Amino acid sequence: MRRCIITTVTSTLAMKVKRVLAANGIGAEVIRLPSWLNTSGCSFGAEINCADAEAAKRVLYVSGTSYGKFIVI
Repeated sequence: MRRCIITTVTSTLAMKVKRVLAANGIGAEVIRLPSWLNTSGCSFGAEINCADAEAAKRVLYVSGTSYGKFIVI
């Protein structure tokens, strides 16, 4: 099972992403990004199953929740 990380600038925003996704049936865990992933100033993220990535993008777009990018690990 591949994992995807939705990057965010702050831990508070990562928690909001987790809440919004959970309200729509998508599980997520808030993580601190490893230094090798911290290339765009984002230091936190929400880790999800990559099978849920497209649904997560739609949910975040519709809810107006901002995020950095999706990274497959």
